[in-house]
Amino acid sequence: MSTRNRFTALVASAVAGSLILAGCGGGTGSASSDDDTVDVLVLTPMSGPLVTLGDTAIAGLTAAAKVINEEGGILGRDVKLTFEDNRFDPMTAQNILQEALTSDDRPDMVFSGVTSTETVAIMPLLTQYKVLSMGSAASPLATDPEKYPYGFSMFPRAVDYEGAMAKFLSEKGLTKVAAIISDSETGKAAQDALTSQGEEYGVEFEFEKLDAESVDATSELSRLMRNEPQALLLEGLTSGAPMTVVLDGKDKLGWDIPTFFGMTDAVSGIQNATEEQIRGTVLQGAAFGIKGSDRQQDDDFKIFQEAVDAELPTKDYQLSNHALSYSALMVLRAGAEKADSLEAPEVAEAIESLKTDEDIPGWFQTVNPGFADDQHQGTWAPEDFEFVELGFPGYDPTSGLYLPAEN
Repeated sequence: MSTRNRFTALVASAVAGSLILAGCGGGTGSASSDDDTVDVLVLTPMSGPLVTLGDTAIAGLTAAAKVINEEGGILGRDVKLTFEDNRFDPMTAQNILQEALTSDDRPDMVFSGVTSTETVAIMPLLTQYKVLSMGSAASPLATDPEKYPYGFSMFPRAVDYEGAMAKFLSEKGLTKVAAIISDSETGKAAQDALTSQGEEYGVEFEFEKLDAESVDATSELSRLMRNEPQALLLEGLTSGAPMTVVLDGKDKLGWDIPTFFGMTDAVSGIQNATEEQIRGTVLQGAAFGIKGSDRQQDDDFKIFQEAVDAELPTKDYQLSNHALSYSALMVLRAGAEKADSLEAPEVAEAIESLKTDEDIPGWFQTVNPGFADDQHQGTWAPEDFEFVELGFPGYDPTSGLYLPAEN
């Protein structure tokens, strides 16, 4: 069965109810009636405009559950995954979660979504019911420890990746940069971080926003052109269509300007672009997601790569996206085993003490994860990112890795 057909079948099962990962258990802590498994409820788009991004969560979590279960599970219990389609709709996510949290079999953990739009909407409910959650939201609104003490995100902090971007642009001698960002929580986080980090590194940013349904960006680009910026940055375009729209808009306007792709852009925009649109652009990515990176020699990375390849041979999103959901279960295991508990307060406190990669078996994304009681996103260092000039096609959907120009 093809990758898309396999996930279409999975979506159909989830829409009818929920999908239980065969061979991986699910359990609950004190809120659940089943003490033999660790139950994880996964809320992710399985239909709608971000279905392919949802696929990354399904593949990453499924791969991680199989690896963990083969290694003895969590506190001796197998992991059980239940997938539900939130349709990239905050209200749908809230309704699904409300039903799950008021049932007799409350999950031990909730994977809270692949974007900030989904995650921010459900954090109050998760906090009210004291349920541990992890996701890949970029917005700090989803990971404020004072408001949401049981919520964590595997995505790097916007201040880290935008700080690295601002520093890189400054070192290139750029002081005036136009930016197209998504009209979303992810885009807002990027704008806030770029503005503050730009001030620190002497780079002035001017912003225009696009939503996921945009079909033309010539107006936005025309406004940015008027101030004669030195470069154009695309950031937060988690749906591939807006990226393509921006690149096509540049062509229509004949705007020849150095172009940079940010940390939160969709790889499908690169896949669908022409050679002229891609060759020579510069991309920011997680170091382990760039072909040829030394990080790919890490044994934990190799285990991850093999496990994800088995679930999703063709990847519509870069491998670093799959790593976000994969790492969520690795962090859950480390926190639960350190706390010797599945209770959210105890596990959350244990996760806050996970500082180094040795504290989290299976961790490979960064030099050190760096969680803390005031920091519920990992802390990424400058060396955890790489900036590469892309060749063409720029991305390999089999490996999920970006392709530098020399490849």
